[in-house]
Amino acid sequence: MTEVITAEEIPLGIYWDAECTTEVSMINWGSLAPGSSKDVNLYIKNEGDTSLRLYLNVTNWNPPEASKHINLSWDYDGRTLNPDQIVGVTMRLSLSPT
Repeated sequence: MTEVITAEEIPLGIYWDAECTTEVSMINWGSLAPGSSKDVNLYIKNEGDTSLRLYLNVTNWNPPEASKHINLSWDYDGRTLNPDQIVGVTMRLSLSPT
């Protein structure tokens, strides 16, 4: 059985740099045109003492209809992230043509 916990419950750091010195507090995606996408490179560090496997689940869209036109994905390959290990990921925000 796999236990699922949220990012707020685990010591996980998200950074702009591979040295993990500049923490991400917000991503400003800027302006995107319909049908376009934008990539942002991030570094995720397991700052706890337990191995983790990460999952991306986007919920609570406001307004709810936005989920039909906006997609957030990443290229994380699902490997286990051990304590103090850092993995680079690319987040992609995509807009539908409509």
